[in-house]
Amino acid sequence: MSCCTAFDTQSFVSRMIDGGFTELQAWALAREFIVLHYLKQTDRADIAEVVAGMDGDALRQETDAEVARIEEQIAALKAGLRN
Repeated sequence: MSCCTAFDTQSFVSRMIDGGFTELQAWALAREFIVLHYLKQTDRADIAEVVAGMDGDALRQETDAEVARIEEQIAALKAGLRN
């Protein structure tokens, strides 16, 4: 059985504007609050499981390899511009 909590978006936005946020900032913050507030606990557990399963060393190696590939492409483009 699911349960819902009421959230007065307009009131929230008004308070944020009164606190110094622009209207666009306040609406963006309200939207993100709603997304995070209503994220189900099971979703949080799923995200935690994915993050826990990430291998930091492997991600670093993949990132380093991608950076090296891009740097090679940049060097080739610069060399082509010089010719």
